[in-house]
Amino acid sequence: MVTGAVRVFIATTEGPSEIQRIVAEDVDVRSVVCLDGTSEALPISRDYDAFVRKPTGVVERLFGHPSFRVDVSHRISHGRSWQLGFLAAHALHAAGRLAGPGMNADAVLWVTGEVRHELAVAGVEQCRDKVRRSEALLTELARDGIPTTLLIPEENQAEVEDEADHLGLSRGAITIRGVRDWAAVGLDGDDPRPSPHPRRRIRPILAAAIGVMVATGAYAAWTIHSAWDRIPSPLPLIAKEKEVQPQPEPAATAAPPPSPPPIVEPEAAQLPPPKPVEPKGRISVDAIELRAPDGAGCGSLRLTGMAPEETEVAADPSGIFPPGSAQGLCGLEFRIGKSEGEPEAAWIYLLSTMEGDSAIMKRRVIRPNEPVAVKTGGNPWKVAASWDATLIVATGHPPADLPENLSARSPGEIEALLRAKGLNVMVARYAAKAPERPRFQ
Repeated sequence: MVTGAVRVFIATTEGPSEIQRIVAEDVDVRSVVCLDGTSEALPISRDYDAFVRKPTGVVERLFGHPSFRVDVSHRISHGRSWQLGFLAAHALHAAGRLAGPGMNADAVLWVTGEVRHELAVAGVEQCRDKVRRSEALLTELARDGIPTTLLIPEENQAEVEDEADHLGLSRGAITIRGVRDWAAVGLDGDDPRPSPHPRRRIRPILAAAIGVMVATGAYAAWTIHSAWDRIPSPLPLIAKEKEVQPQPEPAATAAPPPSPPPIVEPEAAQLPPPKPVEPKGRISVDAIELRAPDGAGCGSLRLTGMAPEETEVAADPSGIFPPGSAQGLCGLEFRIGKSEGEPEAAWIYLLSTMEGDSAIMKRRVIRPNEPVAVKTGGNPWKVAASWDATLIVATGHPPADLPENLSARSPGEIEALLRAKGLNVMVARYAAKAPERPRFQ
């Protein structure tokens, strides 16, 4: 049985696609699968909605909610072999154990398989290709010592084992499990078979009840302690009696006794706010201007697939890039990287004032010498106008209450919020100016 926080990868013939997050949506909207936190809905969204919602689906039947949004790292275009992995992710999400990219995880599930209405797991095709396309990921997980389970239909187990052995994948760190039905997966302790009514989550209710009991007991203890503090202590009376006893007159030449140091009450002691821990290896940001070649426009790049001309620009120590010209500027690419140290989870926000552009929000892992690129660009058919872009990169321990969507806030508000959460924040700004036009033409 897989325990602890778990990352889930869906095996496809185009490579593994990680389930980044699952969010419960309003019951009146359809379920959707989106690419990498964007608004792009994948072609399997319609099939996923049918897989979730009763009477055709099984997710609502097992977990009691009819609508979800799922974000995946790479495209999943067709077929039904994603069903077993999505159902496993839903079980982990319901138990609070689904780990997203960059988060600490105790184990990894690599999954393929179709799930029938009665929760039987049916075999799928091209399992050898799926293992082959995931070789790099599985090798890396084995090298890092992360327990990895290849969860597959029982009828596909032999070919998956054969291909794993052929590729030389470590069978010490990798476990291959063939299952015949959902009950054999064993991701939680409850009976996952369907029931006449939606399943209720008992554990959160029990945990809430225990929490109320603990809080009530703590408040009672505090009340008793406070009442005890209000009872006059006999010590001042004893001290007063000692003060009225006759004392010998001090010598005329004796110096007065030194005053005792002031007593600082514990409530008055103010601790400095915790500072973010700076990891080894500073995060750096480079900007690349993407321009159309001489004699061509930005629209022709879209139509012909011609590569743009790249010009690298450097920022000053405060993160401000020198202003560029908007004339012929088809886009801007920020490259975020580091030269040394350990991989870091990063929250990346790119906000642009260019017309037609939208805010970009990504969660990525920044590894040494593997820069992460984000681009912004506007409508290629309109005359160049002044615009600017702000890039915010936050690293550090992920807070549990970080909002999912900050696109409605200004760059200053986002920066202040991230700093208040104790994250290390870097801000880079770029501005493109419209070409000056003569006053008289």
